Amino acid sequence: MKTIEGPLAVLRQCKENNLKIKVITRHETGIRGTLTGYIVAFDRLWNIAMKNVTESWIRKKSRKTPPAGNVNSKFL
Repeated sequence: MKTIEGPLAVLRQCKENNLKIKVITRHETGIRGTLTGYIVAFDRLWNIAMKNVTESWIRKKSRKTPPAGNVNSKFL
C-alpha cells in the first residue's frame, strides 16, 4: 500500500490519518447524495468501505406535464 501513487494515495493518507471524508454520489443528471465518514478499506476500482457514515440524499423532483390547450373551455 505504500507504493500507491496518484489520487488513490490521497485515500491512503485519509485512511492512515483517520480523516473524515465526503463522497458525492451522482446520477445521470446531477448529484444524488453525499456520504460523510471514515475510510476502513478501499481498492483500485474505487470501492470504498466506510464507518460512522452519515448519508444525505436528494429526492428526485417529479415533473408533471401540464395539459395541452385550454382545459376550462370544455366545461363552459
